[in-house]
Amino acid sequence: MAGSANDDERIAQLMLAIEDQFERFRAAPDQKAEADVILEMLRLKKEVDAALSEQRAAVAALLDRARQATNDDERAAELVRAFALLTRHSYIAKEELGDVDASNETVDQRNAIADQLDAIGSGRRRDLAPLLEDADPGIRHAAACWLLRIMPERALPVLRDVAEKERGTTAGFRASTTLMMYESDPGLYKK
Repeated sequence: MAGSANDDERIAQLMLAIEDQFERFRAAPDQKAEADVILEMLRLKKEVDAALSEQRAAVAALLDRARQATNDDERAAELVRAFALLTRHSYIAKEELGDVDASNETVDQRNAIADQLDAIGSGRRRDLAPLLEDADPGIRHAAACWLLRIMPERALPVLRDVAEKERGTTAGFRASTTLMMYESDPGLYKK
């Protein structure tokens, strides 16, 4: 499936391969060897771009299915899947590609998803709650952030857990930052 964890791993492996090519370039004995390395780097970059394009298409497909859903349960389920996928994209953009702007763009998209869940009514933002138990600490953190204002009793323990267990990672940093902001001004996260 496009946009899966396998795609995430593929992008990470491609980025490592590109890094390896930099080492090969430094050790290249002549211009021909350098040219071969550059061609390989360009090929790998095209693969990364293709994988990212597949992931964007997967998010678009989920959002399209949500728009076309015939009932609220189906719409909410597609929106939650898109939220989780966008969260993975955020971490890939930041950690693997160093693209802070792309990572930040997913925040706007996840805000829009939360707004769409709220618009469904009946407290549908709560449909993000199962993501609090996701295996991916980034997804747990993101779900906790978007649930903090309506479910602090569930979100705060998750944020504390991610902050403690994921120290030194982007997820741990983001969870720690969220906790510091919440603890300094809980009103930021009120309805």
